[in-house]
Amino acid sequence: MSLPDELAEQLLAAIIDGTYPPGAALPSEGELAEQFSVSRLTVREAVKALRVQKWCASSAAAAPTSTPPRTGAHWTR
Repeated sequence: MSLPDELAEQLLAAIIDGTYPPGAALPSEGELAEQFSVSRLTVREAVKALRVQKWCASSAAAAPTSTPPRTGAHWTR
């Protein structure tokens, strides 16, 4: 499993357990990179994977936010 996938799974677990409840902003790339001891590129790829799976949403002007869990939804690589 790639490092971005591992980080995406950790972030997904934090979304599911309520650390980042629906609508909450995720920490900045820099903060996540420092927290998980990875590069900002790794964080960017992990968040991108979560966006593709609809676990978070983002815009150019705002930090990514978690989205409500979907019935029967699960993480896929």
